[in-house]
Amino acid sequence: MTMKKPQYRSYNQSELKFICDQLCDRIEDLLETLDVSEVRLVGKMVVGTCPIHGGDNPSAFNLYPEGESYRGNWKCRTQGCDSTFKGSIIGFIRGVLSSKKYGWSKEGDN
Repeated sequence: MTMKKPQYRSYNQSELKFICDQLCDRIEDLLETLDVSEVRLVGKMVVGTCPIHGGDNPSAFNLYPEGESYRGNWKCRTQGCDSTFKGSIIGFIRGVLSSKKYGWSKEGDN
């Protein structure tokens, strides 16, 4: 008996860029869908408390829908959540869902 290997859809870089651009074009809808409310738009940057580790620093989370190094990159400037979940918009979504749906927390969080 041989087991079939699960098939996964593999995205190439141009497909991923397209998806990220679409998400960034509708950043306000994305944040609302993810129930991320402790943020504000400052110029071309979304700033607020980190919705992933639940921080209280009002400027620790920075999301760049128009790009800093690329569109949709983000940073958690207190706990480095972007290192755990990757600094892309897809990594951000993964981090928020991991926190809200599965209770992810970083060692040292209270």
